[in-house]
Amino acid sequence: MLDLILGNGDQAFSLGEVYAWFRPYRTHHFQIHCPCESKQCPWEKLKKIKEADFYNECFQLLDVDFLIDSSKDLNWVIDNNIKFKNTDIKVLNILLYKNPISFAYSFWKRNYSAINSLEKHFINYYQRFFQTNISFVSFSYDAFIKNPSDVIFKLCSVLEMPYFDGKVCFWNKIHHPLFGSKGTILQMKNSKSIIKLEKYPDNFSRIIPNIQDYCNKNIKMIDVMLKLNKYELCPFKNEEQIYRPFWYYKNIVRQKVYSYFPRRYITLK
Repeated sequence: MLDLILGNGDQAFSLGEVYAWFRPYRTHHFQIHCPCESKQCPWEKLKKIKEADFYNECFQLLDVDFLIDSSKDLNWVIDNNIKFKNTDIKVLNILLYKNPISFAYSFWKRNYSAINSLEKHFINYYQRFFQTNISFVSFSYDAFIKNPSDVIFKLCSVLEMPYFDGKVCFWNKIHHPLFGSKGTILQMKNSKSIIKLEKYPDNFSRIIPNIQDYCNKNIKMIDVMLKLNKYELCPFKNEEQIYRPFWYYKNIVRQKVYSYFPRRYITLK
C-alpha cells in the first residue's frame, strides 16, 4: 500500500515487488499479470529489460523522477544500494514496520504461531537489515494508519518528493505493481477504499498479554525496536560502507535452487 501511495503522482511509478520477476522463487513469478489488464500496459516494454539495465531504462521509458520498489528481499536491497552508490540514481530505503502485536496478528490470522512469527520473521529480518549498514528511515505502519495524510506528508518531505492533497488515495490512479498483496490490489479497483485500523478478534486479544510479555523480555526485540524508533522519519544519514553478511551468500544459493524448483503459492484463510 505504501508503494502505491508513493507511486501516486505524475512523476512516480509503482513497481511492486519487481525483484521476484528477475529472481523468481514461486511458480507465479514466471509470468506478469498486471492488475491494469490493459494491452497498453508499460510492462509490455519493461519486462524485456535485463536486470542490469532495469532501473536506468525504466527512468527513460517512463519519464518519471521516482521509481517505487516494494521488494523486501535483502539481497536485492543490498545489490541495488551498492550498484547505485555514487551514481546519478539515488536509492532511498524506507524500512516499514508494524508494532509487534499488529505484526503477530497478521501471522496469527493465517494460522501461524504469533510468538514464533515474531522471532522468525520480525526480529530476524530487521536484525539482518541492520547488519548491512544500509542507510534508511523507518516508517511506522501503525502511526500511518492513525493519521495517513500527515505521516505521508512527513515522509514525502524526507524523500524530497512532491506531496499533494489526496496522495494517500492511491486508488485514484491506474497502477502497475508486480505481485504483492492481493487485498491491496483489489482496493486499487475500489473507488470507496478507506484506510482504517484493524480490530482484533477476541481469540487473539486473549493472547496479547503473552505476546507483550515476550516483547518486553526479549533482548533482541528490544534492540530492534530501539533502532526502528531512533530512525523514525529522520533525515537520511551519510552514505557508509555496505556489508554483505554471510547469509547474503547463502541466499544466492537458495534463490538459484528456487529458480529451477519454484515453490507453489498457498493461500491460507
